[in-house]
Amino acid sequence: MPETLLLTVLLFALGLVLIVKGGDLFVDAAVWIAEASGVPQFIIGATVVSLATTLPELMVSALGVLRGEVDLAVGNAVGSVTANTGLIMGLSILCLPAVIRRRDFAAKAGLLLAAAGMLTLLCRDGELTAVSGLALLAVFAAFGWENLRAAGRGAGERPAGRRGGLGGQLIKFLLGIIGIV
Repeated sequence: MPETLLLTVLLFALGLVLIVKGGDLFVDAAVWIAEASGVPQFIIGATVVSLATTLPELMVSALGVLRGEVDLAVGNAVGSVTANTGLIMGLSILCLPAVIRRRDFAAKAGLLLAAAGMLTLLCRDGELTAVSGLALLAVFAAFGWENLRAAGRGAGERPAGRRGGLGGQLIKFLLGIIGIV
């Protein structure tokens, strides 16, 4: 029994190190991508970073559904959005207040509220169907489209000195994703 506990603690510590170091590598590479491409960091964060950091939740939800534990998948999805919006954004802004252009924020906030409202309405009878899933995927598609549109509005010239190092940054990016997952 003590060996199992020790192994569990060691695996937990290893997972924590991988998440922290993976997140560090991933964020560094994402910032580099934003600077090298001229796309605002807000857009990179709302697309690339958000999708990659959602992979662990996606894996947990998919495994839950495959095991017949659908409540786990729905709770995980709702809980991760709540934690990201309230805890992570709240703590980040508490530590370093941010200035965001209203046009960048308004559409994304509206889509978040639309998704939350749709989920509430779709769950009112206690059942989510394939049609419900398609409706929620439509909101996700609208979110992706809005991010692409915003990236096109905000894209500019590449800053000098940021063209090289693409291979190294891609490796950091991939190692970061692997560490996070």
